[in-house]
Amino acid sequence: MTGRGVYRWTDGRVYEGGWLEGKHHGLGWWKWTNGDSYYGELSNGMKNGFGVLLRTIGDVYVGQFLDDL
Repeated sequence: MTGRGVYRWTDGRVYEGGWLEGKHHGLGWWKWTNGDSYYGELSNGMKNGFGVLLRTIGDVYVGQFLDDL
């Protein structure tokens, strides 16, 4: 998969955004089954660059990510 698209897993997770050779890449939006979500930059299937992580417990992180952390 390369380009832009939406992928829905059977467990309810959703990813919408860029793909490069089957991995999340570029700008994208994740929503997990517990209600947490992420919008931002991805590279090689991981959060890399600027992004926003919203957690249902009330935590919000706005800033830089490196290798999914």
